Amino acid sequence: MEAPVVKALHAVVVLAAGFLPASSRGALLGTDGAPVPRVELRETVVAVREGGVHRVESWVLRGPFRRLVWFEPLPQGAQPFEPSPGTLGTLLEATRPHRPHADRIEAQPLGPSLLTRLMRRSSEDAAVSSLSAPRPARPIDAARFRGAVQTSTRTESGLRELLLPEDLERLLQRHGLRLDRRVREAVGQHLSAGRTIRATVWRGDPGSPVHRLGPVGRSGVEDWVPVDLADPETAGRLVVLADTAYGVKGPGTVKPERPWRLATPKLGERRLVYARPLDPDAAFDLPEPLWPAGGRAPVATRIDWAPRGEITEPLRLEPRSPVAEVPATVPGEAADVWLCVLLGLTPLFYAPESWFLLWVQTGVRERTRSGRGWPFTRIWAVWPALVGVYWLSSMDGAGRWAAVLPCIAALAAAFWPERPRTRFIRASFEKKKKA
Repeated sequence: MEAPVVKALHAVVVLAAGFLPASSRGALLGTDGAPVPRVELRETVVAVREGGVHRVESWVLRGPFRRLVWFEPLPQGAQPFEPSPGTLGTLLEATRPHRPHADRIEAQPLGPSLLTRLMRRSSEDAAVSSLSAPRPARPIDAARFRGAVQTSTRTESGLRELLLPEDLERLLQRHGLRLDRRVREAVGQHLSAGRTIRATVWRGDPGSPVHRLGPVGRSGVEDWVPVDLADPETAGRLVVLADTAYGVKGPGTVKPERPWRLATPKLGERRLVYARPLDPDAAFDLPEPLWPAGGRAPVATRIDWAPRGEITEPLRLEPRSPVAEVPATVPGEAADVWLCVLLGLTPLFYAPESWFLLWVQTGVRERTRSGRGWPFTRIWAVWPALVGVYWLSSMDGAGRWAAVLPCIAALAAAFWPERPRTRFIRASFEKKKKA
């Protein structure tokens, strides 16, 4: 029987800060005295299936550090697991909206024409964030803590300070880490509420401005929502794996018709960029806690968002059945191939070179009939042949089907027998008048 939390998540998944304790908003970080890095990007995969909710997360931090401690409150019954380093990358690549071949052909309707470079649109795939390549941080210590929190007034500043459990304080001292008052109080609130805190110490490169923490995973029945979007300065990517896709609702949410042409989302914008059954090849690489091996491939829903800005209303994900697939066309599908075949003919109709060669061919044929022309009268056949070569060389995969009809047109124009021209003779049958 399906767990109640899974039924609730299938009914409505709410990604909202209001459903979380106030102390959990923002990242719980501590450093060895260096400025605390800022979390710029959060990447999360949530698998909703029978038996609970399973998630894998990774964070991109802006700012150099030598050592850093990351606190994560664990829901009751959650069991951490170590995902493979490529799990997140595989899923994010599998759910990235790739540009169909037909769209690339549509962007250059003149084919090999000299005007193509002037009309070519800049529509390359764009990422959610313009971050430089982050350097992976290395975990050097990790532990889980529970226990009571005490208050002490014996501090250098004379202010009251929470004393965390003794084992946790020793972990911080061993690595020379310090916590500011906000983080210490937030960790203390979670411990006082009976929750378990997972503390992970990461080692970074002081010379690198951008680091990646994770991926880290946990599985089990959760009583919390999958992702906290409370941090107004953090962009994010969320992939939900389930038996059905989800639709996005809330202010700032958009479902673009061509998500592969996306630029960086605007402030507060949330974009549904993928909602389709996952490619079986990508599903094969999923670790067992995320999705059972050998089963039906899950439906993946991906949402990318920018920092929230002034938007405070939560983002809502509601299940949709049947699946409204986003994007509607992906590279290599039958619809994409059929459009490639049809769009491959566009340079024959729209390119100025095509009409120029057709005009020249007409003039040459007229001169040939009068005995003053060239022996080769099928000049226009050169253009469809050139178009076919252009599609074969500039496209890859299924996009090369665009060369089929131009090549057929070139062969027909070069070798199809010409019909003899019918000449009309004007005859007059009027009787001559007598003089």
